Order: sequence, then structure tokens, then C-alpha cells
Amino acid sequence: RYVYFIGSPHVIAYNPEKIQESELPKTYEELLDSKWKDKLVMRNPLAGNSPAFFVQFIKQKHGGLDWFKKFGANAPFIAASGVMVHESIQKGPRSVALSRDLEVITFNARTKGTKLKYYYMENDLPYQYQLALMNSKAPHKASAKLFLNWLLSAEAREVMEKNGFSVGDRQATALKKQTTFQWQMTKGGQDYNHNRSMLFEAQRNLKSGGASMAEKPQMFREQNSVADHPHFD
Repeated sequence: RYVYFIGSPHVIAYNPEKIQESELPKTYEELLDSKWKDKLVMRNPLAGNSPAFFVQFIKQKHGGLDWFKKFGANAPFIAASGVMVHESIQKGPRSVALSRDLEVITFNARTKGTKLKYYYMENDLPYQYQLALMNSKAPHKASAKLFLNWLLSAEAREVMEKNGFSVGDRQATALKKQTTFQWQMTKGGQDYNHNRSMLFEAQRNLKSGGASMAEKPQMFREQNSVADHPHFD
């Protein structure tokens, strides 16, 4: 019922048992090099807000959605969830994934085995915001406000910084970088359907490039199912 605000950089996640930080790609263009064939993982553009943000980043900063077809030529595994992304480099044969810092941190906290690490593309940083929200029908609105007020306090900042989240000074440093990319959908002049069509195009490019896909039922399929069965409980 209550969702907190985060500012989350996109990162290169990697398994330190399989690859050293010095060997990691230093640019998003480098990921298109054939030396990364069969080593990469990313999340399906249609499976959540983080890959949707990444599609916008690539479209605006890296010459359009053709990047995904070139990326697909390296036969990356396109996972249906964030957990699957990280499991595939922790337990599987692949070593490098596109992710966000908080997803790596939470995966490590909840999962036994090799602890993953992450690396910032210092010269090209996609920085994604999510907002604090409160359900208008929440039964304890005062509690929600207290929670959100605490998140803005010095104590909360200290707790989150200690655990590796990008807040406070870390956030300020990231935002000062001239290369930091931010995008606000409501100011983009594009409607929801237009943005969904771009995500589908990115997914098609990955497929046609040669990526292996872990399919996930999409929202429109679920909506169609409900529409076909109006009396379903």
C-alpha cells in the first residue's frame, strides 16, 4: 500500500567468479562486440519499468532501437524477471547482465551462493527515478505519511547509504555527471500506447537479432483473457 521513492542507476552486474571488473565493457557500444557473444543477460523490455526505461535510454542516447538488434546478434539471454537475470549469471554459464544497483543488492541479500557485483558505466549513466506513492484507500494514511517522512530523514539516508543505495551524497554525485541520463514519461509528449509499441519493437529487434527469449504473458494478453471470460471469478 505504501511505495517509497528511489533513484536507481543502471549498472553492469557480473559474477566475480567468472569475470574481473577490469575485463568488463566500458561503454554500451562495446556490448555489441562479438567477444560478448553468449555471455550477456538482460530483462525483457516488456517485463517491468527498468527495461522500459532502458529502451528509452538507448533510443535517445544510442541512435535508436536498432541497437537491440545488434545486441541480439550476441545471443544474449532475455529473461522474464529481474531474479531470472541474476540467477542466470550466478548459477548459469553467463557472466554479465544489464541491471540496476538496487536489484543486485536485494538479490544478494535474499539469495545464497556467489555474491554478484556491479559496475557503473561512468561516462554514460542511465539514472531512473521511481516515486513515493500512497494508495488513496489505504486504511492508515497517517502511518504512510510517517513512513514517507522517515524516508526523507537523516537516519533513513544513513541506513540506505550504508546498504549501498543511491541516495544522499551518492545520488548528488551521480546527478552532477554531465553524462547522466534521466527521462520523465509525462514530459515526453508520448502516450502509453506509443511507448508500449517501442517496447515491442525493441523485443522484436532482440528476437530477430538472435537473442534467446524467456517469454512472459504480457498485460494485453491478460486483459484479453479477462475480456473473453467476463463471468470468470
